[in-house]
Amino acid sequence: MTVEPKKRISEILPVGGPDPDPAFGARRRHRRWPLNAEIEMLKPIQTKGFTINASRGGLRVALEEAVASGTVWEARITTSHAFSYVEVGEIVWARNTSDGCIAGLTFESR
Repeated sequence: MTVEPKKRISEILPVGGPDPDPAFGARRRHRRWPLNAEIEMLKPIQTKGFTINASRGGLRVALEEAVASGTVWEARITTSHAFSYVEVGEIVWARNTSDGCIAGLTFESR
């Protein structure tokens, strides 16, 4: 029997209920999970970084360059097992840091 590879990064995450964190649980629809992956941002700018966590709705990432919230993004995400996914979505929020930025990205519905 052949197992078909997953087509989206959200498909590799465990299924879980809402985020149990009482501070944010009311506004988060999907539980966050740690995800060890590299991210290569292709749009709106080309930069690299890594994922901090992931949910079925999106990613929290650390990037080497600043990005603007409200813009469309496209990125290649490569997991520690060398699986690669190209995802598209919106940058919901971004906070500049001394060496880049931390950003929240949502996935485009497909």
